[in-house]
Amino acid sequence: MNANLRLRPALAAMLCGVAAFSTSTHIRAQDATTVPHLLELFGVLPAPTYDPSKSEIPRRRPGHPYAPPPEFKIVNPNGVPPAPVDQAGAFIPVPDRWRIMETLGFKFPWYDPYNQNVYKGDKPIDGKDHFLVLTGISDTFIEPRSVPTPVAPQNTGNPGEQGVFGGINQLLLVQNFIASVDYYEGDTTFKPPNLEYKATLAFNYNRINTREVRAVNIDPRLGTNRDDGFVGVQELWFDKHLRDVSSRYDFDSLRIGIQPFSTDFRGFLFQDSQPGIRLFGNRDNNRWQYNIAYFRRLEKDLNSGLNDVTKSPRHDDILVANLYRQDWPWLGYTSQATIVFNHNADGTIYDSNGFIQRPAAIGLQLPRKYDVTYLGYNGDGHIGRVNLTVSAYGVFGHQNHGVFVEPSTNIRAGFLAAEASMDFDWIRARLSAAYASGDKNPYDR
Repeated sequence: MNANLRLRPALAAMLCGVAAFSTSTHIRAQDATTVPHLLELFGVLPAPTYDPSKSEIPRRRPGHPYAPPPEFKIVNPNGVPPAPVDQAGAFIPVPDRWRIMETLGFKFPWYDPYNQNVYKGDKPIDGKDHFLVLTGISDTFIEPRSVPTPVAPQNTGNPGEQGVFGGINQLLLVQNFIASVDYYEGDTTFKPPNLEYKATLAFNYNRINTREVRAVNIDPRLGTNRDDGFVGVQELWFDKHLRDVSSRYDFDSLRIGIQPFSTDFRGFLFQDSQPGIRLFGNRDNNRWQYNIAYFRRLEKDLNSGLNDVTKSPRHDDILVANLYRQDWPWLGYTSQATIVFNHNADGTIYDSNGFIQRPAAIGLQLPRKYDVTYLGYNGDGHIGRVNLTVSAYGVFGHQNHGVFVEPSTNIRAGFLAAEASMDFDWIRARLSAAYASGDKNPYDR
């Protein structure tokens, strides 16, 4: 072992001498035929690389004259270079991931609704994160029907008849054109938009043919038919993403303007598009969802049912707070608790046809003021194979006078609805029930 230790310095000196001699020879040669450096062979120095564009020895096929390599031309200056070998299969950012298909030659007309289109939000309008969605809907409704229609107190459409009811045949035509513009900023694939603006206009034309005068107009001179048109503002709101509260993009947002809202899954209590302010969001990977909202209702055009922004808002205020919980108490079932407060102080109003709408044409026909609170539970989902939807409300409040009595009255009522169904292949068996409490004595307080 001692002999080996004595030999090591001598061997190291010999290697250094050979390396020095090889290095000097390598420097003098300056060509590709030089014997490889010993330190390169032993892995001490990196091996030389060959660059054809910088080499003094032209690269050619044996037996063929030298030909310069073709000049490299950039075909797509915006193209992304291929991934390095050590990053094969890794995620690499690209400048515009929405237009990757276009770079591959898949291009479609701007008016094509069945493929990628800027105007339906498939691609940003500016190459970044601003999107525009244009929507158009045409809805046509034609209904021939038979409805018992009372004769007018002044005269009837068929002189000589003495019955209480006249002609029963009616024909209704309703045509709606709905145009919507939705502009938003953000990446909605994984998180809500940062900003969003939306406007929806509805254009309505309606015509009804009846057999009796005063069926559609208070003035019998206007005849038995009516043609009407209206333009309503159904949506006009702004949405601001306030913050993200978790890595899973649980969020809080604020929406202001004319916006659709429903207090429960079936819209039993309130389902409309009204001006208001709404704070909403979620928690725990979207298992908890909440809404806190205030609305002041608009008048409706009677013949079209659309919002009438040309009139002052009603004295009808609604406060809503609700909380949703997914997968409770069963997996696949969503529960909701809600509280709604309604303050109403509407006065008397007649519609565009001349008929009274408020107060209701029954009882004292006096304007009422009331404050009512609704407490409710709603559920929707499935328990195994059984689909189940339930709604239950308790109503408590006070009004300045009743429908049939002038003194102020208290309000206490209840409502319950449920629907269960089960699918058997393409057949769905369904059972529904609804209950609403009444007033056994409408003349008491």
